[in-house]
Amino acid sequence: MNKILYMMAMVIAMQVFIACTESDDIFVDPVEPMSAVDNGEWPVPADAADTTVRPGDDFFMHSNGGFWKNTTVDESKAENHCWLKVEVPQLMTQRINALNIPSLEKVKRDIAVRDEATLSKQQQRIMYALARANAVTTREEAWQLAAQLMMEGFQMPFSLIPFSRNGRMVVCIGSQTNFDYLPKLLTTEDDIAWRLKNDPKVLASVRPITESGVTRSIDSEKWPMLVSIMQSLGISPDDTYVIEENPEYKIYGQLEIIVDILSNLQNYTADEWKYKVFTPYIRINSILFDDEQLESFSQAMATSLTHDDLVKNISSNYLNYERSKAFADAYITAEMKQRTLDICEDMRETFRRRITASTWMSPASKEKVHEKIDAMIFNVGYPDEWMKEGLPDLSNEETILDDVLALRRTKLRFNIHLIGMPTAKVSFHDGIVNNIDFTVVNAFYNPNHNAMNVWPAWMMEPYYQEGANEAYNYAAFMVTGHEMTHGFDNNGAHFNKLGDLEDIWANEADNEEFKRRAQQLIDCYNGYEVMPWALPGLYADGAYTVAENIADLGGCLMAYDTYVRHLEESGFTGEQFDLQRRRFYEAYAWMLHGKYTAKFAEMYVKGTDEKGTGKNVHSLFRERINGICSNTDDWYELFHIDPNDKLYRKYEDRVRIW
Repeated sequence: MNKILYMMAMVIAMQVFIACTESDDIFVDPVEPMSAVDNGEWPVPADAADTTVRPGDDFFMHSNGGFWKNTTVDESKAENHCWLKVEVPQLMTQRINALNIPSLEKVKRDIAVRDEATLSKQQQRIMYALARANAVTTREEAWQLAAQLMMEGFQMPFSLIPFSRNGRMVVCIGSQTNFDYLPKLLTTEDDIAWRLKNDPKVLASVRPITESGVTRSIDSEKWPMLVSIMQSLGISPDDTYVIEENPEYKIYGQLEIIVDILSNLQNYTADEWKYKVFTPYIRINSILFDDEQLESFSQAMATSLTHDDLVKNISSNYLNYERSKAFADAYITAEMKQRTLDICEDMRETFRRRITASTWMSPASKEKVHEKIDAMIFNVGYPDEWMKEGLPDLSNEETILDDVLALRRTKLRFNIHLIGMPTAKVSFHDGIVNNIDFTVVNAFYNPNHNAMNVWPAWMMEPYYQEGANEAYNYAAFMVTGHEMTHGFDNNGAHFNKLGDLEDIWANEADNEEFKRRAQQLIDCYNGYEVMPWALPGLYADGAYTVAENIADLGGCLMAYDTYVRHLEESGFTGEQFDLQRRRFYEAYAWMLHGKYTAKFAEMYVKGTDEKGTGKNVHSLFRERINGICSNTDDWYELFHIDPNDKLYRKYEDRVRIW
């Protein structure tokens, strides 16, 4: 009995002890929650960095110095070896070559056909068009025939350029300064179609060709030729605009060229239309099937064109949409698109938060900025539905001439189809057909659409990598933030939420403060010596590159803040939290790794002549990394940067814009 009582007492005592220890913290050491861990693969090569370089002295070389040392470039040439220009395009070419693009394959087959019957059909088509041209007796008949020939697929010395006005698509008629059988004479940035959507000074020079009650519109009597052509094409003159000469702004004479060509055409007599327009623009098509004509044309243009060259140039002008669809169908899944859209939306929210927390803008300007961010169009992955109007069908075409005429008709009809449609609905399609196709490694912001365009290369390896450490993938999305920020750089700030010309600043004080901060960034970059070991005394041009530098800074901070929020929500703490944030910066530096020669750097920064030909609006890779990191506060903490480091900037001197 005593044993039983003793055992019962012991059980009760143990229960009391356990209860006490469970309810009383005195006897228990506090346990910190386990930090989340990212076990994803780290894609940056182990030998990429050069840790002998202090991060605060040159973060580009600290992160990429190993690559620089182990990469060979020809120092006698203006050579640039970076994965953005070498490895990634090569990978994209492999992907493109694996595609089946029916129209391209048919053009390749048909251009090689030289049997007598096929040649005769094409010659008859040319002769019939010339006969109609020779029958013209008045200028008005010439204008109507020009429109008819365009609808049949013949190139004329003017083209339709879709753009946005008040949230809907309209069209500008511009001069066509180059035969489409030749490579484009102008770079994308110089092309007037590009500038119309990106340059506020060019957009400001556009006027409607009819009155329609629009302020400062052009008297319709000034452009009877354009009214006639538009009506013949089935386009309302009310939706048609023309670029008028702006004496205060000229880009290599383009505005004068456009206005002069259109004015001259309108003043041509019927005979001048026959011999200066119709005859050369119709006969040029014979180079597709007549090798003697091809050789003669090549000599006249001081070039050497082959059948392969013609196919390439035709493809670059007219197969953007079909090629993009084939690329997206082959490589971009619905999951990839949704994943990218989700991150874009996360970054939109980050941008909202950064604006709300901003201390330098007035509430009224913040409201306008928020409106523009909220209205920004995200064109990501591929359109939800491809438009049949943009896809050519050559299945019933018999000859190479028929193929090319059909391709031109498709593009013309597509652009006409866009007119009057909401910009938000068709921005994606317009960007593919009239700007850049999916096979180009690019992302871009369209100010006239208020649209951010992320093309497929940025959603695929080597940028986004499935199973990789998330710091790497979030760093890749800095391109998304970069393009979003372009909507608010020193150029994008002149466009409102619909893409029309209206500054986002509610008052002049905010505008002046923005300019002051932009000047801070200009001064910062002006202080960077580009390649002091090879080009002493050559400094970055902060003013010329300021728009891209603003976008780099905003894009990096948006991607970083979005990633940090993700880490916090995922339970990262302590050293793991710091480790992943350091990895973000290291991955960001790797996204712009490369090696270039002194000759390339000099050309990139200064251009090849007094006009600045070849000069780039982006900073060189080293400055793009060092300039951004040195203006972000967390970088100093994470990499233990001190005032003795070369890149150190005082807290109050760090540039804060977006």
